[in-house]
Order: sequence, then C-alpha cells, then structure tokens
Amino acid sequence: MREEALKDLVSAIFGMKKGECEYYPCHFEGQDCSLCFCPFYPCLYNAFGRLKNFKVWSCVECTWIHEKENVEKVVEYFSFVPVQKIAEMSWIELNKAFQKIVFGEEVWEEVNGVYSLLKMNEGLGSELIDVRIENYNVAEVRKINRVEEAKHVLTLYDPGLD
Repeated sequence: MREEALKDLVSAIFGMKKGECEYYPCHFEGQDCSLCFCPFYPCLYNAFGRLKNFKVWSCVECTWIHEKENVEKVVEYFSFVPVQKIAEMSWIELNKAFQKIVFGEEVWEEVNGVYSLLKMNEGLGSELIDVRIENYNVAEVRKINRVEEAKHVLTLYDPGLD
C-alpha cells in the first residue's frame, strides 16, 4: 500500500490524471480520486480512523484524503519536496507533514524521549497505548498505565469504538 500511495502522490504532484477508478461504486458525491491510497497511513488520528482489534489501523470510514480541498492541500505541501525525499520519508516525518496539513502546525510532543500524539488525540480516547510502527504499518500495540512506559509512539485509544 505504501508504494501505491507514493505513486498516487507523485502522479498528483505532476498533474498526471488517473484512469477509471475501479472503486467508483463506493464513492461519495464529489470524491477526488487523485490519492486513492493515503500517504499518511496509519495517521493514528482518532478523528479519522481507529485501531481495530488492537492490530490494524482502520480508516474505512475516513473521507478526508478524498475531499478535493484536502487533496489540493496535500499536493501543494509536497510539491515543494523533492520526489526522492518523499520516497525516503520515515513514518514520523510523514506524520509531522500530516499534522501541518490538518492542523496548520505540528502538534506532536516529545514525552520521555518518545514521539507522543496525546495532544493530537486529546478528547478522542481514554486509554494510553504504545504503538510500534514498522514498514508504515501497526506492528504492535500495548496498553500502558503511565506515559513513562511508552517506548514507541504514545497515543490514546477509545475502547468504546472496538
């Protein structure tokens, strides 16, 4: 999925139109298909998706990346970044770019040497979790009791959504 997201992003930056979308019947009115695969997956922003069964980031109900104004913001942001740099961006670098596009600034914090998304998810979850991201996917999720126990990405989880 990462490779598909990069292809979509580079194509959109260079104004290359995509062909007919095979997923068209599932689309909402006015959907922009330029970025079929989200370059920010998994964003870990609880307003756009959620952890499913503590294993997979599910953004099945998220339409953000398919809304024309957001596609334009993403393309504008990355149009100033060399393609090679985009291809080499780590998940954290992409997540920071996501925050700048969505919130207008980076909202992450360093907490005890750990990348924390607590501020981004404030009010969107109640349980502390530590998420290990590997190859742009959720590799491991641990419930923790204190922020000091986090080793990877610290964020919040809403057990009511599972």
